[in-house]
Amino acid sequence: MIERDPSDLTSESHRAVTRVVVPAMTLLVVLGGVVGAVGALGAGPAGDGAGLDAATVPSDTDAALSKHDEVIEDGGSYFIGQLLLAEQFDPDDDVTLRTAEGRFVSDVVVDDQGRIFLRTANRDPGQYVLRDTDGNTVEFDLVKHEYSVSANRSSVSNQGTDTEVAISVESNRAGYTQYVSSPSLSASKLQDVFGAGTVEDADGDGTSELALSGSVDQTLVADFGEVSVGTYEINFAVSDTTASGTVTVEVGQTGTAFLNTPTVIEDTGDVATISVSVEDTSRARLTVGTTAANYLVRLTVVDGNDDGRVDVQWNTYRAGHGAEGAAFSTADGQDRITNVVRETDALSSNDRLDAGRYRTSLSVAGEATDEGYVRLETPVGRSMSIGTARGELTLDQVPGQVTSSRRISKGDYVAVEIESPGVFGYIRSGSQLATGTESVSLSVRETEESAPPNTDPAEFDVSKMSFSAQPSEDRMLVYVRTNRQVFEPGDEFRVTFTIGENNPYVNSRVRFQQTFQIADRRATFSTPGRLRLQSAADQTLRGETSLADGAQLRITLSATGENAFTRSRTVEVSDGTFEAAFDLSSVPPGTEFTATIEGDGVQLDERNGVVTRQASVAIEDQESTGEVVEVTSAFLPDGGYIAIHDAEAFDGESGDSLLGYAGYLPPGSQSDVTIALDQRIDADTEVVAVVHTDANGNRTFDFARSGGDLDRPYVLDGEQVTASATIDVAGDETTTPTDTPTDTPTDTPTDTPTDTPTTVVTPPTTTPPDGETTATTTEDGGSDGDGGGIPGFGIPAVLAALVVALVIARARRED
Repeated sequence: MIERDPSDLTSESHRAVTRVVVPAMTLLVVLGGVVGAVGALGAGPAGDGAGLDAATVPSDTDAALSKHDEVIEDGGSYFIGQLLLAEQFDPDDDVTLRTAEGRFVSDVVVDDQGRIFLRTANRDPGQYVLRDTDGNTVEFDLVKHEYSVSANRSSVSNQGTDTEVAISVESNRAGYTQYVSSPSLSASKLQDVFGAGTVEDADGDGTSELALSGSVDQTLVADFGEVSVGTYEINFAVSDTTASGTVTVEVGQTGTAFLNTPTVIEDTGDVATISVSVEDTSRARLTVGTTAANYLVRLTVVDGNDDGRVDVQWNTYRAGHGAEGAAFSTADGQDRITNVVRETDALSSNDRLDAGRYRTSLSVAGEATDEGYVRLETPVGRSMSIGTARGELTLDQVPGQVTSSRRISKGDYVAVEIESPGVFGYIRSGSQLATGTESVSLSVRETEESAPPNTDPAEFDVSKMSFSAQPSEDRMLVYVRTNRQVFEPGDEFRVTFTIGENNPYVNSRVRFQQTFQIADRRATFSTPGRLRLQSAADQTLRGETSLADGAQLRITLSATGENAFTRSRTVEVSDGTFEAAFDLSSVPPGTEFTATIEGDGVQLDERNGVVTRQASVAIEDQESTGEVVEVTSAFLPDGGYIAIHDAEAFDGESGDSLLGYAGYLPPGSQSDVTIALDQRIDADTEVVAVVHTDANGNRTFDFARSGGDLDRPYVLDGEQVTASATIDVAGDETTTPTDTPTDTPTDTPTDTPTDTPTTVVTPPTTTPPDGETTATTTEDGGSDGDGGGIPGFGIPAVLAALVVALVIARARRED
């Protein structure tokens, strides 16, 4: 392009010269010192107004000149540097440009379309007039575009929270375009820095600039959080005037970022957590996938709460579909995900990410810092279970308080726990389960057997159930309180969880079903009948309840009269049971009381009871044949058993040391109890006599068979009630040998009866705990099948047995 000094232009030569310089009248901008603004065309000496140049142009350049900035109107104001168009004159008019005072400035040429183009670069501000020979005028003002840019700081960091520069733009003009460029940053990178604008090639030179809208007073925020270390010159220029400015920013040292778990394993369809730690920076660039995998996404993670960690949640169900930003979020709401870009094609609407390895990598300010991968697996291992939680919990407390149970007390929560990998990318509420999103559904319906005759089974709307998800454990919990009318005691409901075959993550339908029953709210004492507690500390009452674990019950003992007392304990239900311990050491034996159970302000059970003497047992050193042991005395406040243990093996916690025991003994005093041993003692042995409870009330000694969990020993002051003695084995008991039959020539051999020794056990004397006297009964020493004596088999029974034996023997001889 050839440029001439406009001061050399005359009205006679103007047309020819204009033809040479016209190509330069295409729109150019000043970017960092690059010459070529529209306002730079046709500049003349300052102060004389000669720079207001005018020209006509041949038809082949009409398109170029049509890019004028403003059309002159009479009385209008325009900015120096703009290309102006006047259309008020005819093609043959002789028009001059003058100052407001009438001083001649320049001849102007009107083209064959009646147009005058005026270039205003580097001119002084003032009033100007276009005038023809007939005295027609157009007056206008030229104003300087006052424009400046400045930064609030000259240096920033590309890490942490110290990454932003505030650039102030001051202007006396609104509604203009400013172009931003830098020798060291591309236009697209500047767009990231400013977070606004469009990328354009304003001057057609093949290099793009960032176009930003301008206003009177403006603050632009430039974030250098992802810019490499260095010094950057940022140039600003207005598109249609000579206004421009420059700021310089120095970017400091970068930080680093790394993956807390380089290898992440998750199921397809679920949400994978990619945990990122940052040091000396608040942001990092995360890349997920590769072009080879046909899935490649880049995004920026921002540590918004300055804790040095950002947990990125990648929804593998949404990945590859629609706006990719919907597939990424952060676990902490203060952290952020920005600048999400998917560089591969979107998946088809019915496709989802395949199982496989997806590479992950981190970079800070363009420098790679770490890499790993996410391994997506095909979902397997699904299950469903039903549980309960106590009714007084708030909705957000329930997920941590559920215990397994299919018997739900009215008013407690029923909770359905589902383990189902591969659904957490799209199942986030009970409503989605109710509508069957992606063919995943849940229903709660009364069973046919439970529904009243001639009525349809009730169905509960799952969308009204609360929903809690634990994607890291592949579990979801759906729950509701059963205080609603649809749930009545005695009702049975069936829960059905289904994943239909149209689901993208299964090959065939998956279905689970379980039932639960609604029960009355009840609680009872374990011991049947009258309660008996010792006049001692740590006296425990146990019971069962339908209430959920954690529910609180109030257990109260009260007595009136001379020995009046009241004791109360608040206890928690655990596994459907409860127990309360009381100190009754100051209550005299024989005191009667009333025990009550109260829950939720309602009395659930009431029982009468009596305070008894303390449990005791006594045994003396003795001689024995090794087959029986005699216990001198015992007191069983609530009935139970007397057991003999091997002292060497006895630990009080298991039945491994058990040698024998007496069958169930009623409450009260026992004396001279002879116990047959399950196995003979062959040598002198130290034994331990122990009094055991009948805790479950079934009158069967369950201590040994339960591993020491049931029918445990009576306890006083924290110690089991026991007594020790030495058994001196005197010798084997003499028995009559069995006669061997002799063969005779008779047709029928004659059997010789075998003499069997008989052991008679001295019966115990029983005294009830209330002091009443009972008749003494005689018991033999035989076993009732559990190793103890059988009440009711005394001397008459033995004599009867001998008679039967003689009859049998005689019958055999007669045969």
